[in-house]
Amino acid sequence: MREVVRTFGGLHILHNNAGGSSARDAAVTEAPEDEFWARIRIDLYGTWLCCRHGLPEIVRSGGGSVINMSSIFAFVGTHGKDAYTAAKGAVSALTRSMAVEFAKDRVRVNAIAPGATATDRVLAMMKVDGVTGISARN
Repeated sequence: MREVVRTFGGLHILHNNAGGSSARDAAVTEAPEDEFWARIRIDLYGTWLCCRHGLPEIVRSGGGSVINMSSIFAFVGTHGKDAYTAAKGAVSALTRSMAVEFAKDRVRVNAIAPGATATDRVLAMMKVDGVTGISARN
């Protein structure tokens, strides 16, 4: 963050775009614990850490915006992705909390919650899901 401020004279926008899931994610009763912690470290802790260091710079710059990437699965759930769903749900909760906390400092904090995009990678990880109608290619 210091390098950004030194180079550009301030920080006004922070976009936290880390995240992802893996084929190891599963139901809470089946997913390996290290898979859960991997999702928490990447999706939640990465967002939290960037906000921890970025928000003071945004405040010093007179305000701005934080944009966090959540997921539609934070709100609707899905089969076999309980670690990812938990992490993105936490990103959404953290976003709401920071929005309240930093409004007085002229900082908007919002999240974007996109749905899945049917790329080859996503399709390969998805199982047949009668709710979404999307099936994995073999």
